[in-house]
Amino acid sequence: MTDNPAPSDQMGITVREGSTVHATGSMRAQRVTTADLRPVSGDGILSTARSHIGQPQTPMQITPDSLVMIQGREVKASIAESLGLIRKSANGYEEASASATPPSEAVNEASADMGEALPSTQTEAVLSEFANRAMPGDQVRAVQEFIAGGEVSEGTISRAASQMGLEPAQVQKMIGDVTEGFRVQAAATMSKHGITDADVVFEWARQEAPEKLRDAMRAQAFDRSTAGYAALAKEYVSSLDVIDPDTVMSAQFGEGITAVRGPRGVLLNIEGFGQVPYRIALQQGLIKVGS
Repeated sequence: MTDNPAPSDQMGITVREGSTVHATGSMRAQRVTTADLRPVSGDGILSTARSHIGQPQTPMQITPDSLVMIQGREVKASIAESLGLIRKSANGYEEASASATPPSEAVNEASADMGEALPSTQTEAVLSEFANRAMPGDQVRAVQEFIAGGEVSEGTISRAASQMGLEPAQVQKMIGDVTEGFRVQAAATMSKHGITDADVVFEWARQEAPEKLRDAMRAQAFDRSTAGYAALAKEYVSSLDVIDPDTVMSAQFGEGITAVRGPRGVLLNIEGFGQVPYRIALQQGLIKVGS
């Protein structure tokens, strides 16, 4: 089995500096120039285009899922196109009318679906700098190493530092700031689901749900989503009568509700319902855990 595409899907490009080039192969030839193969310079929207892992993109490389900046907010290229700011052309994307300015409300609504920003704007800026200046491969490697072992290797840090024109210690501090920002963000998400000490859940997940924890970390880093942490928090809370029955026994669930130990967990005495297993009471909304 091979990873190479079928010949009918292949397209070759011959580039000669300063000359016209053609895409060749079974796909329809497309006439482009070497200028189309370089990132756009200047202050336009296309000059901010990058992939979801931070690699700068040329107009020809931009896809609907590429990221661009509008009014200080990061949105997908498809959103910028729908707002009339950029448009597709024969050679990729191009800027639309310079006078086209979308309402702030439209930009805010569009950016709301772009993922969750870190709690600290300063940390978010550090993350953006790393994404824009380090090579995509080393960005991915740094995330994978941290997820696997809780730290980024000296080799990856050194390569990133060389690419960014910084000292390794500076890059290490950047990575430390970002990973701490991610931790704070994860803890804030869990707090919405009744978790007062996220470290307890992290430790439980490392032992009982390691793949779910890794998936949550990947989604946070690559998709800017904390949904995985919310799911872990809910799973932890729903299993608390088994994980830490003493906490459930001492919890205050409301007037008239008392807890007793049962053969398979904690039972709650709820007026009008009798004895109800803790997990069932939680699922049915008879009790609530959270802020």
